[in-house]
Formats: sequence, structure tokens, C-alpha cells
Amino acid sequence: MQQLPTERSPLTLGKKFRFFEWLIESGIRALSFFSFAAIILIFIFVFKEASPIFFGKSEAEKTAAKDSLASVINAQSKSVADTSTSTVHEKVEKVIKGKGALKGTDVLVKIDEKGNRKKVTTNGGKVEQEEYDPFADDSKPSDTIKKIEKKPITIKELPKKAPAIPVLSEKEKQDSIRKAKAAIAQLSNDSASHAQAEVIAIIKEKAEADSAAIKEKSEAEERKSSANLGKMLIGNTWQPVSTVPKFGMLPLIIGTLKVTLISLLFGAPLAILAALFTSMFAPKWLREIVKPVIELLAGFPSVVIGFFALIVMATVFQDFFHYEYRLNSLVGGIAMSFAIIPIIYTISEDALTAVPQALRDASTALGASKWQTAFKVVLPAAVPGVFAAIILGFGRAFGETMIALMATGNAPLTSANILEPVRTFAATIGAEMAEVVFGDQHYNVLFLIGSMLFIFTFTLNSIVEFYVRKKLLRRLQGL
Repeated sequence: MQQLPTERSPLTLGKKFRFFEWLIESGIRALSFFSFAAIILIFIFVFKEASPIFFGKSEAEKTAAKDSLASVINAQSKSVADTSTSTVHEKVEKVIKGKGALKGTDVLVKIDEKGNRKKVTTNGGKVEQEEYDPFADDSKPSDTIKKIEKKPITIKELPKKAPAIPVLSEKEKQDSIRKAKAAIAQLSNDSASHAQAEVIAIIKEKAEADSAAIKEKSEAEERKSSANLGKMLIGNTWQPVSTVPKFGMLPLIIGTLKVTLISLLFGAPLAILAALFTSMFAPKWLREIVKPVIELLAGFPSVVIGFFALIVMATVFQDFFHYEYRLNSLVGGIAMSFAIIPIIYTISEDALTAVPQALRDASTALGASKWQTAFKVVLPAAVPGVFAAIILGFGRAFGETMIALMATGNAPLTSANILEPVRTFAATIGAEMAEVVFGDQHYNVLFLIGSMLFIFTFTLNSIVEFYVRKKLLRRLQGL
């Protein structure tokens, strides 16, 4: 009786290979964990910088801001009040000789609110109330004037007749008295009007100081109210650089959606049809050339695509369509479609290729043509993968920065016209982040926009992955 050969023991790896296998598996697990942790940390950082918009500032920050505002207002009021009471009427009145001061030094005559005058030289010397003529000879009288010798006066030198004193009539006396009173009254009126004008100027300066403080307080309140999240989402004015900034995000939302939808409407059909042609109709040698070439577009820097749209596409489209604005949402959307075509094409082609060959053979056996099989059998079977590709392309276009920054015109307009300039969320962050003050309200709003971008794309991808795709798979499987 012939003995059957004994079965060989299954081939097993040695301890060395198992160790390396465990090491690689552990490395992959750790890398996945760190990638997830990095995403969470980035989101926490972005949300933390935007948290003052949601929860308001802490008590310490509020106190510091109030103290800073109060100090500014008090400093302004004090400076204006000081100017009003002492130095607003400060002027150079005349040249006076002062002790300890140089001759010819200008003397500042300060007039306070009570009308009292105080004369102070510019170098701090004491002032004598004696006028100084700058054109007079500064030498002493003993040096310039000779001493007069005293001589006895003789009778011959006396005048023979004393000068006659004019005798005024009563009418002339009354006229001279009336003129003197009028001159005195005029001087009194001038002094009174001058003092009144000074008082009025002081009151006016104080009123201006009070109005400036009130205006500063109202502007601070308006700035605080403009940071309300509800007003931001429905506001239609984006004007962050202003005395009272406005952070209305409605123009940014409309601009982002316009550019993203235009890019999808132009790029998604091209990418899906190209993927269908590659998987169903192209010969093998052509498929091996077309697929790598299209996928290479994903490695193109977005700034190169934006530069091409800025220099070439914008001019060609304006010459062809004859519209007003050279850079607009149409140019930006079509330029952005070049960035999402490789993503949609790659994922769609993989999904179409993954359709079982049995479905294609069954369709052909029932008499369907190749085009009918492609559009009525293969494409519906690959809908979940194609839909996921469209969603990923949507997220890519939604967060694109450089193309939107260079090709859309960057004007926050609330309009449905695709031939007008727009501004997107990502372009706003890229254009304004370098100009903001750290910790400022504008700074917090830009991080709020970043948080919104993150939340929107993460939520969209999660819904597609955990709900829509499962529903489509169940429907295609007939469950």
C-alpha cells in the first residue's frame, strides 16, 4: 500500500519578520493618531483665537480695555482743558526787557479764564514792566551823554512873556468831557468784548472736548455691537478698516458660493466624462498616458494657475464677452475648476473602474451598446464614488486661496451677477491677515472665518461619508 505524503506545515514568518511587521503596524497607527491629533489641535487653536466673538472677552481683557479707553479720554479732556484755560490764548505781545533774560527775548503773555495776565520770558527770567526798544542804543547814558555843566540863569534868558493858556468855553468843555467819556466807554466795551470772547472760546473748547469724549464712547459701543455674530452673518457690508468697522459676512458668503459653484459646473462634468472615457472606451496604452497627465495637474501650484488666469484668461474673456470688469467670479470660477478637475477625475475613475465586470458583461449580453452600458449601468453603479469626488472637489474649491485672491477682483459685493468681482472667505484671510493687530477685533473675525471654513468642510465630508454614501449604497444594492 502506497503511503501518502505527509502534509507540509504552513509557511510561517520568523520572529524577526514578525517584529518588523509589528513595528510597521505600530508606526502606521501612531502616524494616524498624530495626524488626527494635529487636525484637532489646529481647530482648537483657530477656534480659541475666534472665541471672543462667540463668548466675549474675559473680565481681565474687558477691564484693561476700559482702563485704556478711560485713560485716552481723560488725557484728551485734560489736554483740551489745559489748552483752554491757559495756553489757547497764548501769544507774543511785545518785546520787554527782563532781568536775567536777553534783550529782545519774546515774552509770552498768558491769559487765564479770569482775564488775568501773566508775562513770562521764554528763558524763565523775571519780567520788568518796562518797554524795550530794540532799535535804541544799549550803551549806558554816562557813555553816550556828556555831562551838562550847570550855568546860572540870568534875567535875559527868561522869557519876556509867559505862553497864553487857551480859555475854553462851556460848550467846548462839555464836548471834551463827552469825548473823554465816550473814549473810556469804548475802551471798557473793547475790554468787555475781549473778555467775553475769551470766555466763549473756553466754553467752546470744553464743549468740543466733551463731544469728542462722547463720540469716542459711542464709537466704542458701535465697535462692540458690530462684533455680534448674528449681525456679522446677515450684514451686507465688509469694511474692516474704519473708525467703526463693519464685518458683514454676507458678501463673502455669496462670493464664495458663486466661485465654488461655477468651478463645479465647469469642472465636474469634464472630470466625470474624462474618467468615464478612460475607464470604458480608451485603449490601455492611451489610459496609461491620459490618467497620469491629468493627475499631474493636481501638483500644479495654485499661484501658477492664478497667475495664468490673471494675465491670459481675464483678457481673453473680456475681449470675447465685452463685459465691464476684467476680474470677476466667472474668471475665478473657471480658473478654480483647473484645480478641482484632477481630484474629481482621479476618484471618479477609481470608482468607475471598481464596478464589477459582470455588470458590464450582463448589459452587453442583453443587447446594450457600449455607450448605453456606460451611462445606464456603470455610471449609476459608481454614483457613490462620483458623488464623493464632487464633494471633495467642492471642499477644495471652497477653501482655495491664491486663485481666488488673484482672479476674482477681491471686491465684497452682494450680487448674483457672475460678471462682477467677488471676494471669498479664503481670499479675505490671505489678503488681510498680514495687516491686522494681534488680538484686535479684526484679528478675531478672521480666525472666525477660518473656523467657519473648517467646520463647513468637516461637516460636509462627514455627512457624505456617514450618511449619503451609505444611503446610496443601500439603494443601489436594493435594500
